[in-house]
Amino acid sequence: VDTNVIYGKEWDTTPITDDNTTIIWNDHANVHFKDDSEAQNYVIKKTECNPNGYNDNDNPSKPEEPTKEGFNFGGWYLDEALTQLYNFNTKVTSNFTLYARWTNETSKDYFNWITTSNAATLTGFSTYGKTAYDNGEIVNLIIPSTYEGIPVTKISSSAFVNCTKINKIVIPDTVTAVLDSAFSGCTGITGSINLTNITSIGSYAFNGCSKITEVNISEGVTSLSQYTFQNCTELKKITMPISLNAVYNTSYPAFQGVVNLKEIYFTRGTGTGYNYSSNYTYTPWYYSRNNEITVTFESGIDDIGASTFQDCTRLSYLNIPKSITKVGNSAFSGCTGIRMIKYEGEASDWSN
Repeated sequence: VDTNVIYGKEWDTTPITDDNTTIIWNDHANVHFKDDSEAQNYVIKKTECNPNGYNDNDNPSKPEEPTKEGFNFGGWYLDEALTQLYNFNTKVTSNFTLYARWTNETSKDYFNWITTSNAATLTGFSTYGKTAYDNGEIVNLIIPSTYEGIPVTKISSSAFVNCTKINKIVIPDTVTAVLDSAFSGCTGITGSINLTNITSIGSYAFNGCSKITEVNISEGVTSLSQYTFQNCTELKKITMPISLNAVYNTSYPAFQGVVNLKEIYFTRGTGTGYNYSSNYTYTPWYYSRNNEITVTFESGIDDIGASTFQDCTRLSYLNIPKSITKVGNSAFSGCTGIRMIKYEGEASDWSN
């Protein structure tokens, strides 16, 4: 072992290596859900998700999403300030509370729509919406989840292209597709972009959104498109399936210009890591290779693909679950800056 390794449960607190490596294990735990929003105007509703608690390696069951007319449910968060979106594929290691996020939807009258009997597509600002936007009245863009009782499922091509006055966007879980250039050139958008139920992201969809700091890509996304997140220069954290090709195409790299990445959380996807081989120099983590980067692999991932982190010289911290049994050729070749590996399995698992 060339770096510090932290093993998972099954061990007691006696150091297992000569350098007094710390040992961490998981405890029996409960998860609580709180719906505590001024928008709702009712008493805090606190539900203990599992009265018997969760055992090690359990994932909390995601409750049915609450609804309220005129408000958009923005997910469950780990903190009352609603800055840390919770990933329900994360195993429980201690007691914690999740908080519901509610936001006022932007008026449906501010948008143009195309509808079918079972789906609505938002195509951009209406005349009223354009006037409100020009007057600075639409700074937070909260996409409605329904229109005339029909779920909103798509945001059309170029719907908000170059709308630089928008500072924040919230996309509801009903939306499954963000089409080409939908938010391209929206240089004012800050914070995180949560694509929680998206299955299709178009070319240039978030191109030039230079102030976004975090992107959460759904398990349902199986392919990116050309320059999807090009020049998102302040992007610091990416959550994405490990089976998703982060490059898309070497001629039109999905994350070209992303150079400030510091954290990656890989969700399971198919469980099999994408093999990068000769195109590894077009990944966002390679573009950001001069930064200290922390990588966490979700439990249930089977393997790490070939050349995934090749020559990422400042890759620093790795959190590896016991489920990973295969590491592809050159996956960590040239990663000379690794400082710590936290491994959830036992010493014998690591040896194998």
